[in-house]
Amino acid sequence: DVFIDGEKTSFKDLIVDVVYDPDGTSVVLDCDELEEAYHKNLISCTEKQMIIDTAERLKNVLESQFEQVNSWFEMMYEKVKKIL
Repeated sequence: DVFIDGEKTSFKDLIVDVVYDPDGTSVVLDCDELEEAYHKNLISCTEKQMIIDTAERLKNVLESQFEQVNSWFEMMYEKVKKIL
């Protein structure tokens, strides 16, 4: 989440990362950082579960829709190539 309040901007990092490979596989990384944040009381149990659920849903969508995802990445790559 990004929060903008006048001149102050902050964000809440959901901590875990979902890495997607063009072969259609994906992996959730940094779960240890999620546990650390929970044990330091930086996030609640509810937030921790929401993060886990969201990462898993994203991973499942990426893997089940890999053809569409790859097509989108290829289209974005071509657009960026033209700019650079």
